[in-house]
Amino acid sequence: MNEYGISHARALELLRDGFAAVAGSERVKLEHALGRCLDAPVTAKESIPSFDNSAVDGYALSRSTLEKSPGGVVRVEGRVAAGEAAPPLLPGAACRIFTGAPAPEGADVVLMDEDVPGHGTDADGAWIRLPENAPRSSNIRRRGEDVSKGDEALGTGMRLRPQDLAAAASMGMSALDCRRRVRVAVFSTGAELREPSAAKSSPASIVDSNRVLLSGLLKGLPVDVHDGGILPDDRDAITGALLSASQRNDLLLTSGGAGRGEEDHLVRILEKHGELLFRRIAIKPGRPLSVGFLPKGGPCGCIALPGNPVAVMVCFLMYARPVLLRLCGGGWDRPRHFNVAADFSMSKKPGRREFQRGILRCKDDALAVARFEEQGSGILRSLRIADGLIELDEDVTQVSKGDEVRFLPFSSLGIDAP
Repeated sequence: MNEYGISHARALELLRDGFAAVAGSERVKLEHALGRCLDAPVTAKESIPSFDNSAVDGYALSRSTLEKSPGGVVRVEGRVAAGEAAPPLLPGAACRIFTGAPAPEGADVVLMDEDVPGHGTDADGAWIRLPENAPRSSNIRRRGEDVSKGDEALGTGMRLRPQDLAAAASMGMSALDCRRRVRVAVFSTGAELREPSAAKSSPASIVDSNRVLLSGLLKGLPVDVHDGGILPDDRDAITGALLSASQRNDLLLTSGGAGRGEEDHLVRILEKHGELLFRRIAIKPGRPLSVGFLPKGGPCGCIALPGNPVAVMVCFLMYARPVLLRLCGGGWDRPRHFNVAADFSMSKKPGRREFQRGILRCKDDALAVARFEEQGSGILRSLRIADGLIELDEDVTQVSKGDEVRFLPFSSLGIDAP
């Protein structure tokens, strides 16, 4: 551990190894399964699509017929719409077909309506004129081209997105086996704090925004949230509240009081009544972050976040969110990022990782990221204006305009763009 605390990478290793998925699963209807983690794989009981069908409105025929008489005329024999049984394809003829309808046996191409240069009827019935050049695409959706019978379509541990639920529905699933929801209790600490609706009790009182922030960040995760309220700067009161909550929850999230000051009690409580995984981390903002378990030998995790709102959000996104996804039954993945040119210059101390708030800009038809000028940990406005976080490694001491930097968009961290 350097002078700032353990490294970012070491903290992630400890969190990854220290937390596991909660026990227990439940059958969840598809309409309630968004964001949940699968507890059992989904295997296709039949191929999707289950039959060859047309991808367009047009005319089904054999490619040999199409290629034998380019520009020629063929008869239209039969018609098939979606939901109907396909008639047999007569040799040398075409069959009128509509999107989703089964392809007639013997048809291996469908001409789109717009690719047919002419059509009409005469005394012998309907006819079409073939194009001079045969289309490359068959315009037929083949049986099993999406999923083959017996394939594992959805794997254990995956977090379900709308497209995953659609896939499950296409396979005839109306419910899925998911990990149970994780129980999370959220607390703020500090004698100076008051509820947003409360009258100002003294000139030094501050509205508690951290619980609102954390509750919002938790919304998109498969968790049940208990609001533990504001705890006073009293060790016995905090100890009682946390130990009680640890009996009913899988994870405790606190903000404030995570340092080593006289009025900071959380680390000492974890040391005395539980197990401390680590305290202090070499990052900015958020160095006082501490993580442990309550009670001693107990299964309930405790993440003691700093008190400043920017540090709360950064530490939640970088450390608490991966832990929660782990508890929910998901994998352990690094947030997606991309490299982009810096539209700023700055100096930085070595030995700690920094997460600067960044604003994406388009310059000369290329994407660049500017640094929000006011990087104080109490400036909520910076989080509202920023598009994400600029991540600067421990060995970086200088960034100049045009340098490539790592950017983590908020959208990759579960926060929708405005």
